[in-house]
Amino acid sequence: MESLTRGWLRVEPQSAQGTQRRRRNAGIYLTIAVHQSEACNGRETIERQLLCRVNVATPSQRELLCQRLGRSIFDERATEREQLTARQTRDASKMKEIPPEERVIIALDVRSLDAAENVVRATGQRAVVYKIGSELFTRCGPSSVELVKRHGKEVFLDLKFHDIPNTVSRAVEAAASLGVKMLNVHASGGAEMMRAAVEAAGTAGSGQRPKVLAVTVLTSIDEGILAEDIGCPAGRGVEEQVVHLAELAAKSGLDGVVASAREASLIRQRVGSELLIVTPGIRPQWAARGDQRRITTPAEALRAGADYIVIGRPVTASADPKGALERIIAEISGIQFDETR
Repeated sequence: MESLTRGWLRVEPQSAQGTQRRRRNAGIYLTIAVHQSEACNGRETIERQLLCRVNVATPSQRELLCQRLGRSIFDERATEREQLTARQTRDASKMKEIPPEERVIIALDVRSLDAAENVVRATGQRAVVYKIGSELFTRCGPSSVELVKRHGKEVFLDLKFHDIPNTVSRAVEAAASLGVKMLNVHASGGAEMMRAAVEAAGTAGSGQRPKVLAVTVLTSIDEGILAEDIGCPAGRGVEEQVVHLAELAAKSGLDGVVASAREASLIRQRVGSELLIVTPGIRPQWAARGDQRRITTPAEALRAGADYIVIGRPVTASADPKGALERIIAEISGIQFDETR
């Protein structure tokens, strides 16, 4: 066995840090099941199997190894890129269930109810979900939610709750009672706070339990701000922090996360297909960049694994909001969520 695997990476039981470091190397992982007598117990069999897991660099080396060993293969792992593609393919049916117009969340970043109603009217019937943030809600309160719902539309209440668990629980209960479709909290508030939010969302009694999302890292934050202003651990960049918080949100029972499209594929890889991903910082190629630092186009965001995209100024500040929205919907309607996604 040693003569056959010399020069190839052997994956043996080791610390989690060491395993992650080695798995970043390219290759195809195979686990060779060494046949043992029936007298061996299950634990011993597993230990032998782990000791025989090897990294074969090419298909020809893999075939040669199998021929030489003459043993059965019970598990084959592709490279990290292949694993991601497989997960995204499994997500395809889920992605297709959401009509293109429902994927686009229009940000009502305005100062008054009149301005908000103007946007709702101007975007027409194709708009389905609107995001109400801190400015509009602080100025106009629950009336802003009632206005959108009066037009038969859904609301993503983007207030990013971040406080002690009891306070967040009561705030989420109040928000859920308004009948919103989604609301969010800051993942940096911790697991206990997020669990309290999920529990409160289910007890509001509004007839519709809102999806509770966790904000990971704001799209206005880059590597410099994360390290110098926020003080993240040395060596942890934006992508690592986003994935860390997404994993914490998933373990806490949240429905999804708010994250940049640039990190969406990493979240899919590490967390899987169940977590919804809502992506702000979206700018069509024909729109101005604005104050967002980590941006991407609508089509790129969905291909990366996002379920919903939040778009504000490219639509609401347009001379033709309905036309701008139609242009975005047309762009994402052409995406094929299949093996090439």
